Amino acid sequence: MDDAAIFLRANYRGVDQRSVEDATVTTYAIGDGLHYADTQINAWIDGDWTATGTPRHYDATTRSAPNGKSVEVAFCAVSGKFFSKETKSKKTLKTEPSI
Repeated sequence: MDDAAIFLRANYRGVDQRSVEDATVTTYAIGDGLHYADTQINAWIDGDWTATGTPRHYDATTRSAPNGKSVEVAFCAVSGKFFSKETKSKKTLKTEPSI
């Protein structure tokens, strides 16, 4: 679980650093996990957003990945205090929390 938490932080760092090449991303992800990180980070970069606030993750579960060399982690997230922020205008994009 510690590695999964670091992987999530690495994704947020990649968004902040505007790069999918961050060493923490490539250290804590392989295969589909690396593809996920690349897709997520590039979506933020392409949208010209960064992140602000505090996300909360809970109810994490794990299972062995089909490759037999890694672990898949699933979790719930609350993002009521976590928002996108336009990098040029610095405008925070807020929405109402929902299920």
